[in-house]
Amino acid sequence: MVAALPRAAFEQMVQQGDGLISGERMLKIWNPPFNRQDVEAVLQRNLGDGSDRAAMLLDRFARWDHATLDLPGAYYLDVTERVFRQNQIAKGRFVALGRRINLAEMRVPVFLLAGEKDIVVPRDQAFATAELLGTPPAGLERACEPCGHLGLFMGRNVLGHSWRRIARWRQADTGDAATERISA
Repeated sequence: MVAALPRAAFEQMVQQGDGLISGERMLKIWNPPFNRQDVEAVLQRNLGDGSDRAAMLLDRFARWDHATLDLPGAYYLDVTERVFRQNQIAKGRFVALGRRINLAEMRVPVFLLAGEKDIVVPRDQAFATAELLGTPPAGLERACEPCGHLGLFMGRNVLGHSWRRIARWRQADTGDAATERISA
C-alpha cells in the first residue's frame, strides 16, 4: 500500500498534523471500524450471547482499538521511506542505533508465525523471511494460523495453540541451561 502512494501524500499527512501523524486519523484511514463479527474473528470467541463477559470483552477491545498514539512526522516519513519503500531491512541496508542490521548475520533460532488471512504481513511474505536469515534450517520453525494479523496476537485459539507451541519450542531450544539459570 505504501509503494502505491506517492511520498507527497505522506508528507501532506504530516503537514496536516502540524508535524505529527495523528494516530486517530491514521486509524480512520487504514483501519475501518470493527463490528461485533470482526471482533469475534480477531478474538476467536462468540460475543453475541449477551453475557457480561462478552460485553466486557467488546468494550475492552473497543478501548484498545481507539487508544492511538501520535507519531513525530519526521520519524513516520523516515520509516515509510526506508522500511517500506526501500525495503532496507530485507536488503541488509537498514541502520539502527548506528549499526547496519543484516538479517543474513542472524544465527539465532526463529519461529515464523503467520496468519492465513493476514493482509499486513501475508503468509508468503512472513515465511520468505527465512530465506533472508542466516539461521541454519534446524533453527527455523514455521506455523500458519487461520486468522488475520490481530488474531495472531489476540486470538484465543492462537494463544492457546501456536504461542504455547512457540514457548515449548523455545524452552526445548534452551535446554537444561535455562533450567539451571532459573533455579540458581
